[in-house]
Amino acid sequence: MKTPEMLDMAIARHLIEVMLERYTSDDAFQTNVAVQDRKVVHKSLESSRLLMGVAHQLMAQTESLTPRDSAERLKTLLEEIKTAARTAYQAGLLLTGRD
Repeated sequence: MKTPEMLDMAIARHLIEVMLERYTSDDAFQTNVAVQDRKVVHKSLESSRLLMGVAHQLMAQTESLTPRDSAERLKTLLEEIKTAARTAYQAGLLLTGRD
């Protein structure tokens, strides 16, 4: 059974996905925003998407995991967090013109 928090998380993740899809397909938006800024928006949304995935996994019930599965889950989550952090950092570099 999903908790209200899990439903909120699913809605937030869906909205980020919608924004990423709309962002890449909306020609009007793309023509009104500088190329550099579009890259920053995309990187920022992508980082958010990755972190929302991590938060969703952390909120999921995992009592039945074996110690080995729990360790593997932790390793996977850490890799996702690192990827999100790198993506956010790239957005910052693009924003400051240091890409």
